[in-house]
Amino acid sequence: MIRVPKIFLMLSAMLLLSGLQAQQSTLSLQQAREYALQHNINVKNAALDVEKAKDQVWETTAIGLPQLSSSLSYNNNLDLPTQLLPGELVGQPGQFVEVQFGTQHNATATLSANQLVFSGPYIVGLQASKTFREISEHQRVKTNIETKHMVTQAYYTVLVARKNLQVLQESKTNMEQLLKETKAIYQQGLTEETSVDQMEINLSNIKNQINNLQRQVEVGKALLKFQMGMEMEEEIHLSDSLMGIMEQINLEQVAGKQFDVQSHIDYKILNTQEQASYLSMRREKAEYLPTLSAFYQHQQNAMREEFNYFEDNNDQWYESNVIGFQLNLPIFTSGSRMSKVQQAQIELEKAQNRKQQVEQSLKMTITQARTEYLSAMENYLTRKSSLELSEKVYERSMQKFTAGVISSTELTQTHNQFLNSQTAYFQAVFNLLNAKNKLDKALNSY
Repeated sequence: MIRVPKIFLMLSAMLLLSGLQAQQSTLSLQQAREYALQHNINVKNAALDVEKAKDQVWETTAIGLPQLSSSLSYNNNLDLPTQLLPGELVGQPGQFVEVQFGTQHNATATLSANQLVFSGPYIVGLQASKTFREISEHQRVKTNIETKHMVTQAYYTVLVARKNLQVLQESKTNMEQLLKETKAIYQQGLTEETSVDQMEINLSNIKNQINNLQRQVEVGKALLKFQMGMEMEEEIHLSDSLMGIMEQINLEQVAGKQFDVQSHIDYKILNTQEQASYLSMRREKAEYLPTLSAFYQHQQNAMREEFNYFEDNNDQWYESNVIGFQLNLPIFTSGSRMSKVQQAQIELEKAQNRKQQVEQSLKMTITQARTEYLSAMENYLTRKSSLELSEKVYERSMQKFTAGVISSTELTQTHNQFLNSQTAYFQAVFNLLNAKNKLDKALNSY
């Protein structure tokens, strides 16, 4: 048998433990949001759209910069073209003489340079491309806000399920202790067997509820990891608690947050789209303006009877250089250009109408979100008070049951009432946090 050194075993164990720890992440709500902004697929694509828009701006800008191109062509005239010349030119009047011009091998090398001097559509198009880049940046901000909203909601879902699970586990412990005490009382003949059976039924129901909640916690974590862009195989632990988050919230202050419609990301997007429509209209109008460009061309031609371009010889390359300007002036288009301008004006009016509609919609959304938050807050306060009363009733019932004053059925009723009050309370907490989350999204206050 091969004996493995102890130091090797220790190092292997340390590496294994570190690997297991690396696969588990402990995240607060804020850390979960930050992780999502780095790994969520929609966020990544929004960032790529911004980079793409920057490239499109440069693509448009490059149109107005010097353009250089070159070409090389070669022709092999297997049969030179034949032309007929009057015989008078060579002393053969009344006849046509067959002649061939040119050489068999011809090569041409060309270098061209073009520069746009003035173009109205180019100037406006350059402004429009920057506006489209702003739209992509606004879209990225909106994607970030929506991602934070979904991550927050998924985080709350796990916390509520986990809290309900904790409550049921505590109830299970209490019920097991109560069952043990009831069995002891039954053995002494001080209670009926029905009380023991009822306790066992209650305990079985609680165990089933615990199993269901454990599955809900796992599903909630899977949803959270999906929203964050995290691998499903990675384990996560939520460091924030439900009540810890509630303690950090100033309920009255949240309800009194002010709203500025012009700072909302949806309004900014529509405002930028309106600017893009305006520039599109200006671009169509700029088509009426002339376009001026300058060019330069350098060309070299070589004509050979043999293909000897790569040999060291004294055959010449004949150069030519041309420089010039080109002015394009639109005169008459049968109304097609005017039609394009009118269409662009219509699109501008539609963009202005959409912005006005979104402004009213945002105000309505804020009013609705604020109303839902206030209702959720009132319901939370009511459920909190009901839970405190229900807990007192259950504690008194426990004392009465132990003293033999009430039956197990009555204790079961108060116990179920207490569990229902706890469930309703934590559901009210969840609804309140979701209402706040919705209000935060509407106010862009993440």
